[in-house]
Amino acid sequence: MPQKKYSVTLKTDQKTMLLIQGVVLLVVGILLCCSVSLDNIVNVILGVALLLGGLINLVICFIEHKSIIRAEGVFASALIAVGVLCFIRNIIQVTPLITMFIIVVGVVALLDGLLGLLPAVNRKRVPTLVEAIVGAALFALGMCLWFIADFARFASLILGIAFIVLSVLIFISVFVLSSGKRVK
Repeated sequence: MPQKKYSVTLKTDQKTMLLIQGVVLLVVGILLCCSVSLDNIVNVILGVALLLGGLINLVICFIEHKSIIRAEGVFASALIAVGVLCFIRNIIQVTPLITMFIIVVGVVALLDGLLGLLPAVNRKRVPTLVEAIVGAALFALGMCLWFIADFARFASLILGIAFIVLSVLIFISVFVLSSGKRVK
């Protein structure tokens, strides 16, 4: 029985969006791999953003109402308070967030892979099995990050490597699919 061959090509706007996604993932992946103190960096950026947002809201409230003791002023004060806490106490903990992200992505990929194996879904077996295996591996890796304290310090490195690999896969798919080569 002869196999059908399909020609898959991407439109220019699709290629552009995929390339932008790939570049963003690559840059974020490299930054995650190189970051020594990710929690401090995130807290400083968030602190600056919250302080600026609070101050801008205070100014707007004063311009509009000629008073800052209003609902908008109280909200702006809360933004400023959280911004200051970001500087003083590093209130945002990035490592548990990354760990939970890896666990949830693993569970979602595993679940999607297992659901894809159902006869009613009618998906190709090999990619669906690969998805389920990758999901199980991500889930296991996330659980190790969650429960093993010494292993948790590598969370940003692991997520960075995953983003770099994903960006490389995006680049490969863009250039292979854009060349008009046949895909089985």
